[in-house]
Amino acid sequence: MASRRAYTSTSYSKDVTSALSWRTGLLAEVVASFVFWCMFLEFIAVLWFFPLEMMGFTGWEAVLVAIFVPSLTNIARIREAVACNYHKVRCFVLLAGLLGFNATFQEWYVQIFLAYRRDLWYVVHPNALRVVLVGLVAGLDLTAIVCRWVDQDEAKRERNAWALLLGFVVQVVIRMGFYTLNPSMLWNGSNLATMALVLASFLFLAREDATLRALAYKKSDATVAPARTVSGTGQGVFPVGLGLGVLLFLTQTMYSTHGVYPRWLELDPFPSGLVIVGAFVFGILLSDHNRLTFMLLAFLGVAGSALVGLAQINIVPKYVGLMGGAVFGTFIASQWLPFIKAMSSLRRPGGAMFVTSVVYTLFVFWSIWVVAYKFIPWYLGSGVLRERNRSMLVVAAILVAAARLLMNRVTFTSRWRVRPSVVGLLALLLFLLAAPITLLRFQGMSQNDPSITAVATQGGKPLSIKAMVWNIHFGYDHYGRVNFERVARAIEQEQINVLGIMESDLTRMFMANRDFVEYLEKELQMYSDFGPSTAENTWGCGLLSAFPIVHVTRTVLPSPEGELACLLDATLNVSGRNVTVFVTHFGNTEDKLDRELQTEGMTAVATANPGPSIFLGYITDRPHSANYNRLLSSGMLDTTTDLRRYCQYVFYKPGPDGMVLDHFYRWDSTDLSDTEGQVGMFSLTPK
Repeated sequence: MASRRAYTSTSYSKDVTSALSWRTGLLAEVVASFVFWCMFLEFIAVLWFFPLEMMGFTGWEAVLVAIFVPSLTNIARIREAVACNYHKVRCFVLLAGLLGFNATFQEWYVQIFLAYRRDLWYVVHPNALRVVLVGLVAGLDLTAIVCRWVDQDEAKRERNAWALLLGFVVQVVIRMGFYTLNPSMLWNGSNLATMALVLASFLFLAREDATLRALAYKKSDATVAPARTVSGTGQGVFPVGLGLGVLLFLTQTMYSTHGVYPRWLELDPFPSGLVIVGAFVFGILLSDHNRLTFMLLAFLGVAGSALVGLAQINIVPKYVGLMGGAVFGTFIASQWLPFIKAMSSLRRPGGAMFVTSVVYTLFVFWSIWVVAYKFIPWYLGSGVLRERNRSMLVVAAILVAAARLLMNRVTFTSRWRVRPSVVGLLALLLFLLAAPITLLRFQGMSQNDPSITAVATQGGKPLSIKAMVWNIHFGYDHYGRVNFERVARAIEQEQINVLGIMESDLTRMFMANRDFVEYLEKELQMYSDFGPSTAENTWGCGLLSAFPIVHVTRTVLPSPEGELACLLDATLNVSGRNVTVFVTHFGNTEDKLDRELQTEGMTAVATANPGPSIFLGYITDRPHSANYNRLLSSGMLDTTTDLRRYCQYVFYKPGPDGMVLDHFYRWDSTDLSDTEGQVGMFSLTPK
């Protein structure tokens, strides 16, 4: 009688290739990883909505505890239970997350909220469900992924790690094609298609597991033992956790969309973003490097992060800073696999994941503190971290390099097989997909594109300007839904051909690195400008124009006490005539000195301009206040005598050639934003 011996997954891991295609399995896991990144990147964004609404701490920040769920992988029974039901757990979690997230965007759910909001506001608010749901999905799915990292089957660990990195690139490329939006998280059709892909992928992976178990049973003539996890070293918990925490933060913050570095450096997202994506893909291919290569990458990575900061303060050219960001991205991408390998050799992976969660959370708060310091108590370090985003990058780069050096002192047992041909081919295909998207988008944004300039005269005379000022509230409606598409349709219906928007800088990790200006530019077929750069830590001013933008000066107005204030001073070519448009957003009501200094700076700029000019501003003051009167002393005229306004204003200066105000009205934005729009219609006097 044949001897009966138990076979763990290690005994038949080599049959993965012969039983079913390793390549097909990798593609299936890439789909799952793509959805994981969709959820994880959305988590901080949905959590941020409540502090944004309340302009301070709300208690919802406690949901960040979901990030600490992977710490439970220290418990062996949890690891083994998840390992035995890995595909079932991930399939259920991801499908439930996609379905629930989509439900909170539906109008029927909003009606439920409106019916019960008086008594159950915190329970039925659409964003409340989103926060809890996305937090659970991100925490539980990351826990399952960590359990796979410490699985005994070497082939499964390797494939999962590669899939995690490739899945991240997939979401970057998809968002590149949809102007930084993620269709899987926003639109019914895309959401359902993603759910179908997830289901098909996990059905394939489950079938693969069943086939492998059958092969193992046939070979051993025995009962297959349940999957087990690695029993590794107890050393290296801190450096592995530190490195993974910083990597997770940097990858999400700087590389989750193509346009982050270009916006930091006042460059157009296209084609500059392709350089960043390509550098990150190249870093993935360098993941299995030796120690000498690591030392070179670490040096270049830290130097690259420093170059980004130097470019922001104009010590080196902007494109040198872009190259620095690209090199830094190569370094960051190349470090993922070594840290995951090290995790697979730890006896207590939950300890490392606890360190990861702490480090990640601290950096998340740092990234918020640098710009939202006004709403943070002084005893929590708001003054210390104010505008310290450049320091944040350099510190993070040094910590990754230091963690890797500390990790190299520990001998790890994991020796993985590498399939560079398969992974390299997939990475190359993703980059080749990104390249034509970039070329098509760049061609479409040409300043000579007739499809754009034709919009200038739609619904009006060639010398007519219909200008709107609107605080778009970071693209959220009253219910925390991302409303880019509805905003675009509303502007289109009003036939606006010059638009000044405030609170338009979403290129931050806690707003999912979306880019409202880029989206509106393409959807409305208009020219655009954005600034000052994200790195200047204003909340952003944006200008969209159906008329060509000849020149723009981007300025940060004085703000010694409160939020930094943005100013765009743009010259438009309106049928051969130059018209200046000012777009600005002053500081908070309580910061009196800031608003006085900002008014002084804006008045000086407006006085120096002879006109014709249009002012589209948010000055945080009432009509006939001191700051209001001082602005009008520059020669600008108000468009209405309505005293019910506050904050937003449309002023104009006729200029020597004459510009006439035809009409002014206030536009109700309904639930699109917390602020109305104001519209001024002007005509230039024909020569």
